[in-house]
Amino acid sequence: MTLRMMEPTREGGWSRALAQGDPAAFEALVRETRPALGAFLRRLSPSPQDAEDVVQETYLRVYQHRQRYDARSSVKTWMFTIALNLMRDRARKKRAGRLEGDVAAHLPVDRRL
Repeated sequence: MTLRMMEPTREGGWSRALAQGDPAAFEALVRETRPALGAFLRRLSPSPQDAEDVVQETYLRVYQHRQRYDARSSVKTWMFTIALNLMRDRARKKRAGRLEGDVAAHLPVDRRL
């Protein structure tokens, strides 16, 4: 069954199935949204591997937190928001790590210990 077939009213039918843990609803979501989600994240990431990692993490979070979906927006919007936040977190952590290395490189040798 495709996502479009499970989507009678603004994703209402299959989003309820997803929230209840229906594996078919989750598989349909992944199948339908993976190409667009991957393209979106590849545009935001300098690394295709980082983008793919965030795709995987996004689907994991969507499944783990499926009961939190409150239907204020579409499931796709909710999922892309999760992906964007994960990408931002990843970029923030990389910048923080790079800054720590830069600071350490500029300290005198006796202060690095």
